[in-house]
Amino acid sequence: MAHFTPKLNIALIFLLIITLIGGSYMVVCYIGGVEFTAYRFGLIISAIYLLITRQLKCYTNSFSKYVFFVFLFWFAYGIASLIWAPSLLYAMKELFYLWIGFTTYIVFFSFLNSEKNFELALEKIWTVSFIVVVSFLLFECFTQRHLEGEYLQKLAELGAFHKVNFIPIFTFVNQNVLAIYLCISIVLAVYYFIRNRNKLLNSVIILFAIDFLLLTESRLGIMCIGAIVVASLVLLFFKSVRTQMPLSFDKKQGFVIAVLIGLNFLVVHYELRLLESNTEFQSLGSKTDTEECLMIRKKSDKRILEDGRILLLSDANEKAVKAMPNPDRMFAIEESAYIKLLDGERVRLKLKEIDSNLQQSIFIGKNKVLIGLFVVLFIGLATCYFAAFQFKKTDVVMILSCIALFMIALVPWHPFKYPSDHYKKLVLTEPGFDVLQISSDRVGIISVVALTGNLLEKGRETETFLYSDRNLPQERSFIYEKLSSNTIRKNLALNGLEYLKSSHYMGLGAGGFQVCNMKKMNKYPDDGVGGAHNFVIEILSQYGIIVFLLLLSIFSWIGLEFIRAVRTKRWSEKHFLVLWLFITLIFMGNSNSTFLSLPINWFLMVVLLIFANDLKEPKKVSNEENKL
Repeated sequence: MAHFTPKLNIALIFLLIITLIGGSYMVVCYIGGVEFTAYRFGLIISAIYLLITRQLKCYTNSFSKYVFFVFLFWFAYGIASLIWAPSLLYAMKELFYLWIGFTTYIVFFSFLNSEKNFELALEKIWTVSFIVVVSFLLFECFTQRHLEGEYLQKLAELGAFHKVNFIPIFTFVNQNVLAIYLCISIVLAVYYFIRNRNKLLNSVIILFAIDFLLLTESRLGIMCIGAIVVASLVLLFFKSVRTQMPLSFDKKQGFVIAVLIGLNFLVVHYELRLLESNTEFQSLGSKTDTEECLMIRKKSDKRILEDGRILLLSDANEKAVKAMPNPDRMFAIEESAYIKLLDGERVRLKLKEIDSNLQQSIFIGKNKVLIGLFVVLFIGLATCYFAAFQFKKTDVVMILSCIALFMIALVPWHPFKYPSDHYKKLVLTEPGFDVLQISSDRVGIISVVALTGNLLEKGRETETFLYSDRNLPQERSFIYEKLSSNTIRKNLALNGLEYLKSSHYMGLGAGGFQVCNMKKMNKYPDDGVGGAHNFVIEILSQYGIIVFLLLLSIFSWIGLEFIRAVRTKRWSEKHFLVLWLFITLIFMGNSNSTFLSLPINWFLMVVLLIFANDLKEPKKVSNEENKL
């Protein structure tokens, strides 16, 4: 067993990281409403393996011992909160998420302390994951085909011509989760860059990650990178920090990196052209169409305000609609038919094949240059990867395993898969419409439910209409004005503080925030949002002051380590890594509706804590020259 342990360690680290980015698209089963994803099963298997091989470690010094017992107390407090939690079901689900987070810490802490080449393994495996993610993102850029699932529901809430239809997302459910992954990728790549490891490869990763981060339009993601840059520049004013940075370039490397940065300025220019829009409306036509664009936007907004989403149904669906239906697939739709649907008309539609040249212009539009630049960067990324690491059997196994794992998630019988290629070759129009009159700026993308989609795919003329609450047994009694995103986040924070106060600062109990919002116990309006959208408020409102202060003390300890390192001239590249991960946690921990249920949030916090603990350990003689 000892002979195989190092290889098994690397294999399990690889499995965990690849399934981490697979997320909900690699669901193995559901138990009690909880997703048992491949990643969560991988964690359990890894913990059992580490225990059997006697590699499982909970702590190695006073800092890691303190972290371990804080986590243990947090989990015990969560169990005790079952006594007063507002919902036993939601409390049990959240305790499961806490247990998974705790297990994540133990597993990665054990791997770091058992595997001599952990940092090299992390660099190589994360790079493989990044190449996989980028390749799928580029596929989406080329085809405008998103994985079917929760993201299609989001598109249905935005309208057929919204620019988000043109933004790649892969398995990350929404742009904010992708932004977390990209921020972690930037931090790790910069760390390895300043350690003079594979500078060309990590330069391309940094640039690519920044490009896709811009496409996500994640404000917190952009603010996070900005804060990292500012904090780093401030620290570099200290001589004790600068002298510990042995960064070096040869002329050839410097020239190539300068060319890549110049090329990336061009990429950013075309990205901003794609994203610039005062109305969030994506038009592929000329600027003379502004009035018509605004008219469609106004009609779309009205439908979304009334019905929550824009979703195509047929007469066959009308009697079956008992609750708000979910989108099943996507179709291209011609603008004039779409406008009639927005006006509340019933429209007979049929799928018609369009000219092959028009297919690409509709779904790529004026973004050909941007996509071309992305392809050039991707070729550079792949070339640098194979130049940086010797291409051995391990690499072949890793890459083939990645492909196999994601193909499992995309098999025809799996509920999450890419829409078939037909949807970019066929366009929904009225039967008498001449498809030769279609232009690239007159086609949008609409979400369709299964039964209607099946009828249309069979080539039938189908009478269709847009989903409306009037199709449901109960109509909405009122229409309210939607709050802005910033207002909702502020009110959620205020509600969380109110919950904390009402619980006598003990917290609502595990899962309490979402339950109280569902029961309309919130004092401030939040448009029915369930999650706190703020990890500090999420923990405070549910677990009270004691747990929050204990967690705060951990990060205060890390902050004191930063101060000591500057004063005693011990600042190193790893201090930068821990600082950047800390900043990433502060910003990106607030990017999604809930923190505790999202595995990538736990991964971010765990990587921060295990590398912070590594700062406390005696310097190890690395064996990074050994190939995996």
